[in-house]
Amino acid sequence: MAITKLIADSITSGAIANTPAFALRKAANQNTVANTNTLITWSNADIDTDSGFNDANDSWTVPAGKGGKYNLSLNLGFSYGTRFIAQIKKGGSDFLAVDGEDGSNNAAIGANFVVDLTAGDVLTTYYYSVTSTGVLRYQNNAGQYVTRFEGFKLL
Repeated sequence: MAITKLIADSITSGAIANTPAFALRKAANQNTVANTNTLITWSNADIDTDSGFNDANDSWTVPAGKGGKYNLSLNLGFSYGTRFIAQIKKGGSDFLAVDGEDGSNNAAIGANFVVDLTAGDVLTTYYYSVTSTGVLRYQNNAGQYVTRFEGFKLL
């Protein structure tokens, strides 16, 4: 009985609605710079349930009163074969990263993270291209977006 009540209370309170939620994507390719930590620019918020996306500084902020455990996903498509590092910074400081290398012309890197976030935390995304320049791609074919930053609250 206690578990059923806990589940019912969670549904009623919206605790398992997985919001806030956001899904950001690019609308154009972004030229890359070798050996430089570069801010990824986002132009579209396909989902932004609590208005956390800030287009002016390419960030997403945890809304007031909405701290907790979040699932974050960062996926990047790039157009050259080199070592590539994708990063999420919190408040301008290093927070999460994924590092990979692919020798093909059209490669991708991505990861999912489960993290604790506090209301007011500002998340920004960066890439670091080791020794090469090219293009951070926004899509393969029309509507197939390969560079995305997404997240939602778990608890």
